[in-house]
Amino acid sequence: MRKNKNIKAVASIIITVILIFSVLVPAGVILQDKFSTNKFLDRQNIQEFYSLEKNTIDLLCIGSSQIMNGFVAGEIYGNYGITSYGLGTCSQPVYAAYHWLLEAEKYQSPKMILYEVSRLYGDNSPMNYVKAFTEMKNTSPIKLKALSRLELTAEEFASYYSDVYAFHSRFSELSKDDFTYLLGGNKQTYLGAALSERLFDEYSLDEEDFSFDKGSYAADFKDEENLIYFEKMVSYCKEKDIKLVLFKTTKEDWTAAHHTGVKELAEKHGLDFVDLNLEEAVTEMELDFNNDFIDPEHYNYYGAVKATNYIGKFIDKNYDLPDRREGSGYIESYGEKFKDYLHAVKNIKLSNSNNLDDILKYIDDDKYTIVIAKRGPSDLTEKQIELFTDMGFTAVSKDYINSVFVKSNGKIYENGASPKKIHIYGTADKAFFYAVASGGQVTAKAENAAIKIDDADGIAIAVYDNASQRIVLEYTQKTKE
Repeated sequence: MRKNKNIKAVASIIITVILIFSVLVPAGVILQDKFSTNKFLDRQNIQEFYSLEKNTIDLLCIGSSQIMNGFVAGEIYGNYGITSYGLGTCSQPVYAAYHWLLEAEKYQSPKMILYEVSRLYGDNSPMNYVKAFTEMKNTSPIKLKALSRLELTAEEFASYYSDVYAFHSRFSELSKDDFTYLLGGNKQTYLGAALSERLFDEYSLDEEDFSFDKGSYAADFKDEENLIYFEKMVSYCKEKDIKLVLFKTTKEDWTAAHHTGVKELAEKHGLDFVDLNLEEAVTEMELDFNNDFIDPEHYNYYGAVKATNYIGKFIDKNYDLPDRREGSGYIESYGEKFKDYLHAVKNIKLSNSNNLDDILKYIDDDKYTIVIAKRGPSDLTEKQIELFTDMGFTAVSKDYINSVFVKSNGKIYENGASPKKIHIYGTADKAFFYAVASGGQVTAKAENAAIKIDDADGIAIAVYDNASQRIVLEYTQKTKE
């Protein structure tokens, strides 16, 4: 009888714990501050990693935020057919990188690990651990093993399994976007890449900021634990017959002493080390220090592509990883993620387009909600009218003063032209639209983007990406007088 009572007691405890975490975990996702921290990128990145089909990744890139902003797996696949993923988390210490390697091996069988070495010279503060482990699956024994090695209070330990502790004060700030993220919207990473197009605008950067002399001495690795867990990574890769390659993204505070220290460490273990801070690398990449960075430590999308292409050439020349773009080696699930990446690149190009000819190259995509309002003569060329017509906006060719057009997921919702005022609104799939072409204004609104011209003839275009649930274009063109 007592045995049965004990079993019931244990079962009750287990059920209680499951119920608590089934509430705390989604509550933490909702409460997480997604707009003032980088941690949400970690969440997106790790969730995407867990969504990969098992044993489909041949090249795994691990390390800190330099990975999310410096390694574009889609470029590696597009150029060489190598299936890769950037498994980076903000401020990821070497201790965490080692445990992430163990975790990743439960789901993938990579032939190569590309390790970004920034954190070899970093510290192992508790905050770094939080950033590096919170998004690992709560059910993972690797996570529990890693955390058990740290000296944590009960509250600190719980914080690794739920964000409720850290963000409980945000209840009064919650908005629609917080719940959208819980449901998987607003995707921000693509095969582990953040694809930031933001420019660094605090002060100007130039090549001299990133150059260092050819000093021969090696900087000390201040934290002995970093070397201990680096050695563990090396041993693990040798045991599993995984190629380990070290690399360093271009970073303002990276010195010749840092380079020499890592170079000696690589030589000790017979590893290749690719340093993108060296003059020959900077020159070959043709880095633009005013347009290829979001800050002195991270590339934007444009810099990341240059860095990735440099690394890709090195890997293609020195290693033999399979090309999986076609034939028996093709992996359909990865091919679909590559298509998502190409669509994200299209979003970047579209958002940076500042003339109608460029815009019309990209917006004919069934993943978009397109809202267009035109009033009066809008200086459209015959070629532009033809492209609008091909998209289904046949009324654009009619000689009327006012026109409005809405298309979403390939379906035409509005295709009208009239000599009178036009004022329409509705919902196209997930995107709310609103269009006005009248004597007082021209407005195109998709979701939260309102493009408006007051008291002038012209055309206004708003484009909402249904896939990522974000506005990717806000454009106006006034008619020339």
